[in-house]
Amino acid sequence: MLMGLNKLISKDIRVFIMTLKVSLPIAGTRAITIANALISTMILARADHKALAINAFITTSQLLICGSILSMFTPVSILISKASGQHKEDGIANYMRSSFLLSFFIALIIIFFCKCIGPILRVFKQPVELICLLEEYFDLFTWTVPALVLSQVFTQFYYGTLKTKCIFVINVVSTIIFALVSYILVLSKWASSDMFIQGLGFACIIKFWFNLIALTIYIYSTEMRTYLKKCYTSFSVNFDALKEICCLGWPVILQVGAETLNSLVYIMFAGWISISALIITQITNQIYLTFSIPLYAASQASSILIGRAIGGKDHQQISSIVKSSIWIGIIFIFLFLSMLFVKTNLILNFLVGDDLVLNASNIELLITLFIVGLCLVLDVFISSLNGALRGILDFKVPIMVSFLCHWLIAIPLSYIYAVHFGYGPIALFIFKSISQGLIILILWCRWDLKCKLTFIS
Repeated sequence: MLMGLNKLISKDIRVFIMTLKVSLPIAGTRAITIANALISTMILARADHKALAINAFITTSQLLICGSILSMFTPVSILISKASGQHKEDGIANYMRSSFLLSFFIALIIIFFCKCIGPILRVFKQPVELICLLEEYFDLFTWTVPALVLSQVFTQFYYGTLKTKCIFVINVVSTIIFALVSYILVLSKWASSDMFIQGLGFACIIKFWFNLIALTIYIYSTEMRTYLKKCYTSFSVNFDALKEICCLGWPVILQVGAETLNSLVYIMFAGWISISALIITQITNQIYLTFSIPLYAASQASSILIGRAIGGKDHQQISSIVKSSIWIGIIFIFLFLSMLFVKTNLILNFLVGDDLVLNASNIELLITLFIVGLCLVLDVFISSLNGALRGILDFKVPIMVSFLCHWLIAIPLSYIYAVHFGYGPIALFIFKSISQGLIILILWCRWDLKCKLTFIS
């Protein structure tokens, strides 16, 4: 009995290490991606404090448009991982070929929505001067879209074949380039004081095209080029593979889009309250997004590993992968929260500069940060359960649960208490945490039911 227990523990440890090895590069890649938003926040805050409010819309709009629509490709890594577990090279080539075709239409959709940012914000009566600057930025951002979409296809291919470290390295280098170019075009002595938004747009163009070139060079310099050769040997598209990607991808688009739209709605609510509330919401929202997005990436790693385990018919690993994903998230968030509450002023000064009148003595900001910490803890469980359900190709129920809980509970109550009764940003995140607790309860019941039905518990 003791030997059996030791064997079980050693197996769990091996699965934990394997999950950690896959999770860290993916989470690091997403953290680097969101670091671009942090860099733009820091640079624009030092260029003009009004620009910090503009950046609230830039960050959330980009996440809503690009993050949600590009999540259509999320199932590609899971499907490729499953095909890899079954040693089906032709299946991998079919998914890649279908993804390249789909990327053309995805790029057109993203460009369309980028052009609609201004008219949408005018409908919601946002400040006119902010809208004009946002339109200038997104006119430049559309030039990054082809590179952005194709880079996402390559990224999902690398994730599905567990080649995650190269993605992380390439993103680190491109982010360093973005930071340097942004500084030169926005803050340096060569920068124009009224061209800070355009400078940020040009920095984005350079970053994303560098990303695509680097990813393409890497894939052609390794043995992975054999998969691409299989793609190009036949230009006929496997419509079954394309249909599978679309059927699994659209629920992810709805889920990510709905969750990101929540952030945009909270930003709008804060804009209706005051500029101070808008800045507090932007800071706390930036911190929340910075550390919740790597959690979603870690959940994608568990999805990939579960898909691979199913492909290899190793069902016993699945529960260990889910437990490992939860523990990795808890450790990650514990370290972050320790740093956040010990060095609050240092982090705020790092984000927005020393001369902005917001620090740890601001009670409203401090309470909001504490609630954000609670939201991040709850996000660990939501991300892990979402990743587990996606790994067994259950995509539709999580989006329905998330949408209903946020839009029937969190959003209406946030408006009533934050805007109508004047409780401000504190109320926004309180009701967000309540809806998250309900989501965890429902997803846990769903996972338990799917385990019993498919005999993988």
